[in-house]
Amino acid sequence: MMLIAGSSRGTRREPWSKTRLHARRAVPAAIVLALVLLLAVMLSPAPAQAKKGDRRSGMFLGSTRYLVGEDQTYGTTFGVLLGYEFIDNLELRATGSYAATSGTKNVDGVDYDLNMNTTIFRLGLTGYFNRHPSSAIYFFAGGGVGYMNYKIDYTYPTSTVNESSGSVPGGYLHMGMDLIMTRNLTIIPMYEYQGYRITTESGEEMNVYSTGFVISIRLSG
Repeated sequence: MMLIAGSSRGTRREPWSKTRLHARRAVPAAIVLALVLLLAVMLSPAPAQAKKGDRRSGMFLGSTRYLVGEDQTYGTTFGVLLGYEFIDNLELRATGSYAATSGTKNVDGVDYDLNMNTTIFRLGLTGYFNRHPSSAIYFFAGGGVGYMNYKIDYTYPTSTVNESSGSVPGGYLHMGMDLIMTRNLTIIPMYEYQGYRITTESGEEMNVYSTGFVISIRLSG
C-alpha cells in the first residue's frame, strides 16, 4: 500500500499504521486459508452437476476500489461465502468480507494519506446459465442487499469527508463464471459492484461506490 504523507499528517499516522499492519498480516493468512481450502476441495466428494438442494461454502480474495466523492483508495478484500440452491439454477448466497484500502491526495504539492477500511455482510440471489452436463464453464449474475461498517480517514485541507465511521445499508451486483477444473475443484473469477450512502463528519451525505475483482475457491456438497 502507498504510504506517502505530508508533514501535517505526522501526528495522525500511528492508529492507521496499526490498521495497515493488521491488514498486511491478514492477507497472508487468507492465502494460507485458500490453500487449505483448495486441498479440502480436491479431497472431498462433490456432485458432477449442480442441482437443487446443493449447499456450498468457500472463501474469496481479491482487489477492491472505493470511490467517495472525487477521492479513491485501493486495496485488498477477502471473505467467506455460503450458498444454498433452493431452485435449480438459483442460489441464495450470504457473504461476509473485510477490505483495507489506502491512497494519497495531493493538495498544493503536499501528499496526504487516505484510508478506508470496511466490514460488509451481504445477502442476495445468484442465477446460473449454460449449465449443461458437458459444459466446464457456468456463467452467473446476481445481486442483493448489504450492510457496511466503515472507517474512513480522508483528511486534507479541502476535504468534506475527513474522519468518518458508521454502519449503513446498501446493495450490490456481481457477475462471473464457475470454471470446473476437475470434479472436485471449481475456481470462480467474479466482478463486483457495490453502493452505499454514508454521513460524513460534517453531516453531509455522500455516496460510496466500490468495484473489485475477486477469485473464489468453492466447496460443493
